[in-house]
Amino acid sequence: MLKLYGFKKVNAVARGNTRDLRILWALEEIQIPFELVGMDHPANDLNTDPYRRISPFEQIPVIDDDGVVLAESAAI
Repeated sequence: MLKLYGFKKVNAVARGNTRDLRILWALEEIQIPFELVGMDHPANDLNTDPYRRISPFEQIPVIDDDGVVLAESAAI
């Protein structure tokens, strides 16, 4: 199943303005089943070695479709 790495928790300034929202919207509109992997930005979830392996610049969103990984919202 497609995995979408998106924000679970962000600071108040970023809330509602994150790039993962456009991907969530698109996946829901075209009815592709996906698993949302929530990343807690204030708790530094983006700065871990496992996450850096799929997103070297520690950014969100990222999708992983059975090993095919895209880490740029415009590309997704």
